Amino acid sequence: MLTEFDQNTIANITAALEYVCRKIPADKDSHEMRKRIADAMVACGRDGKRTLVDFQNAGMKALESVRRLQAGLQSF
Repeated sequence: MLTEFDQNTIANITAALEYVCRKIPADKDSHEMRKRIADAMVACGRDGKRTLVDFQNAGMKALESVRRLQAGLQSF
């Protein structure tokens, strides 16, 4: 999956993923959460946005989206 990216882009994705995953609350951390964040970053890279900040923004947006979804489900 990441073979389409150069080493610099992969390094940016890796650093951004580490940054965003540190923002996940311990009780919400899961493989699925991390995968969703990583998938958002890969999609960002495929769209041509490949800076560290681009990947961090994409990851934070995915994290916030999941948080809102989970908060909405808890209100039932």
